[in-house]
Amino acid sequence: MLQLLIDYGSIVAFATFTVGVLLQMKKILKRRSSRDIASSEVLLRFVASVIIFAKIITIKDPYLIIGQGLLLIFLSIYIAIAIRYRSGPLPSPPV
Repeated sequence: MLQLLIDYGSIVAFATFTVGVLLQMKKILKRRSSRDIASSEVLLRFVASVIIFAKIITIKDPYLIIGQGLLLIFLSIYIAIAIRYRSGPLPSPPV
């Protein structure tokens, strides 16, 4: 029972983190600019996720592998979008 709770908790944790990444992607796409996004933070998050993914593979927990794998996919897309819109214009401030 405890293991099942931990498995579902892991899924919720990965989903929550992924929603945060998706919201950032939405913001970049809406504004057509990623100049206000800290590139170093994004890259550090990606490197940390790769290291965690390597550890999770050694544990061989399918829930964690799937969750972290999906997270890495979304982080990769996020990085690609951030690079694509890096030089885009910032919108005018509201009046």
